[in-house]
Amino acid sequence: MKLTPKQQRFCDYYIEKGNATEAYKRA
Repeated sequence: MKLTPKQQRFCDYYIEKGNATEAYKRA
């Protein structure tokens, strides 16, 4: 499954923060 750049950023934030809401806002 290919991720778009936006999805990739979301994943990076999610892994780093462990916070989906924050990751979603920042992505």
